[in-house]
This record gives sequence, C-alpha cells and structure tokens, in this order.
Amino acid sequence: LCKDHPETVDHIVFHCPVAAAFWRQVGFELNAHATDEALQYLTASSPAPNPHGSVFLFLCCWNIWKHRNRVVFDGAEPCLQRLLRNCNEDARLWAWRLPRADAGVIESWYNVFSPM
Repeated sequence: LCKDHPETVDHIVFHCPVAAAFWRQVGFELNAHATDEALQYLTASSPAPNPHGSVFLFLCCWNIWKHRNRVVFDGAEPCLQRLLRNCNEDARLWAWRLPRADAGVIESWYNVFSPM
C-alpha cells in the first residue's frame, strides 16, 4: 500500500501511513507496537458505540485490506477519503445484518466515516 515496508499484517492494517491516518480519523490512537493481536483490546476503546464494536473494527480492517488490494492490483492511488467513503458504503450494507433496534449504532458509524 505504501511501498515503504514489507507487507506484514501489522504494517498493512496499523502502521502503513494510509492505515495509520485512517485509524486516527476514525478515533483510534494506536501506539507503535499495535499488532493484529491488539484488535481484541481495541474493541473496548472503539469510537463506535457498543454493542457491535467488534463488527465496526472488522469493517475497518476489511476495508483497509480491500483498499490495499485496489492499490496493488488495480493501480489505484492510496486515498484516505476513498477509504472512508468505502467504509461508509459498507456500513450501509452491513446495517441490514444488525438488529433494527441498533439503527442508532449504524448511524454513528456513518458519522465516524464521514470524510474530513
């Protein structure tokens, strides 16, 4: 994605400049030692209200991965705003999988993913 480091899971999801900017934009402050094993601890500090903090994190990681694939395989330019828009679009699709009573949770996701 950034071509600066070897493509490890930790680098792609947390430390690549695009991913790091994404996490800051959605309200997470990751330390330099964040790893894929740290995801379980991030749920508790999620800017998206519970319940469904783990779903929010999965949606974020999934979209970082898809963005990386577009850059690597389709020649797209890395773009934080596009990544946020794609998260917002997926949140709208994923909303159908959550209970209707949690509609407010999904609405908060839209706000978190609103581009800068």
